Amino acid sequence: MNGPNDFYVGREQTYIKHVFLRRYLETLAVKIMMGGWGAFNYVDGFAGPWNIRDDQGCSDASFGVAVELLEVVRKFVEERRGGKLKLRFCLCEKDPESERRLREYAAGKSGIEIHVFGGAFEDNLEGIAQRLPDGYTFTFIDPTNWVVRVSEVCDFLMERGGDFLFNFMTEEVARHSVNPKVAHQFGEFVGDPDWERTAQQLPDDMRGDLKVLHLLKDAFRSRGVANYLPDFSILKNGVNREKMRLMLGTRRPEGVKVFRDVHAKVEQEEFKIRREAKAFLTGQGMLFTSEYFASYEQGERGVGCKRYLDLAEERISEILAREHAIDFGTLALLLMEQFPLKETHVKDVCSRMKARGLLDFQLEGKARKPSDDTLITAPQGTDEGLF
Repeated sequence: MNGPNDFYVGREQTYIKHVFLRRYLETLAVKIMMGGWGAFNYVDGFAGPWNIRDDQGCSDASFGVAVELLEVVRKFVEERRGGKLKLRFCLCEKDPESERRLREYAAGKSGIEIHVFGGAFEDNLEGIAQRLPDGYTFTFIDPTNWVVRVSEVCDFLMERGGDFLFNFMTEEVARHSVNPKVAHQFGEFVGDPDWERTAQQLPDDMRGDLKVLHLLKDAFRSRGVANYLPDFSILKNGVNREKMRLMLGTRRPEGVKVFRDVHAKVEQEEFKIRREAKAFLTGQGMLFTSEYFASYEQGERGVGCKRYLDLAEERISEILAREHAIDFGTLALLLMEQFPLKETHVKDVCSRMKARGLLDFQLEGKARKPSDDTLITAPQGTDEGLF
């Protein structure tokens, strides 16, 4: 993708979602296929298509992006590794018209194993599992709202393993989570029938949609389907309001690192689109340049911006006050999961805090920054931590 084409006009946030899906999936698939797995499975539980412009190729649908990309990766790996790799797609959609179009798409992809399921994702989990007897499974969960029975989905994810990408529809959740008429649906969404009482125990200054996200992450963690759940926000095109959050669920530390590396690249695409939109709306006589807007957005919410570096320092101080010592690898994963930071940002934060006497660590040889097994400790002589 070299910028949004006409298929994405007015759907720029969908374009950003697809850029991330493509880049993360490419990195993951190459690693898995080159690593010796004989099969790679792609599951899309809410496939659509919805509001697409490419009626023939479905290139602006998530499943279209995945099929095109994974076929390229499969051929690439086969040429280098030798042998044949199995590639399977399980696409589920409950809307009858969208299901029909999905089946037409699958019928036109001769030679590619695509299984289409009609009805709710949760009602098809057993059938999907039967189509995936082996291999590594990546699951994309992209509902248009919050109507997901997460406990059942967790059972499927536990059985299949692998990574999953969940699209948390912030705008819809924020609008409806305060509606008592649908409270039971949010209970199913976060796997807690008493979710409203649980949410009241969270900080009062936490936004309502973020409380729901917090409970959703707790559901995935408590059921053992993911050790790490980093996320990032995508703003609604043309306004400074969050539209959605993409959340990765993974058991692999490497997955968190790749997530943030890809996030850092993809956000530049988003900033570019928003910068161009501002330039178009304000015209040639605008007070600030488009480069100013890009710099402002990077400073406010970009990966590794000062705001998140400062929050990382506070979090490190809290951890060391409680634990007194932690290895850098564990610390970096905690911070990269919670904040938009790459591993190199965490290394820089630790080095600056050491220079100011806020923590301590010892390096070996010519190393200038901590590595995974470097022990990060509270400053020497602080028996009670930092406070």
